[in-house]
Amino acid sequence: MSRKTNEAIAKITEESTALGDALSQQIEEHLTEICITDAVADKILAQPDLIKKIGEKLTKEAKNKAQKTSGGSFYYMSPLEAYQLIEEFCGITADDKAAQKKTVQFEQILIEDLI
Repeated sequence: MSRKTNEAIAKITEESTALGDALSQQIEEHLTEICITDAVADKILAQPDLIKKIGEKLTKEAKNKAQKTSGGSFYYMSPLEAYQLIEEFCGITADDKAAQKKTVQFEQILIEDLI
């Protein structure tokens, strides 16, 4: 990992910890998982209060899609759907993700070669 990716991860970890809720933690975990290139780190670092804003976006999306029933309103958002919304909000593209996959595959090959 580069200095920039470490800085981005530290930023979102600090934001998540300050908010202290489960949704913020899940957002932070996903962004940390995909923050392995400088391109993704740049997008994370460019947005202040990123975790809070994504949480608000996810909550708004869920409220807009909520179904009213006799037991109240509900909406289930799958993890995949939430991850897609997070990445769209940050502007993380398919090219960014493809670069990440290549990096991960390259690292796996190196590890296997050492064994």
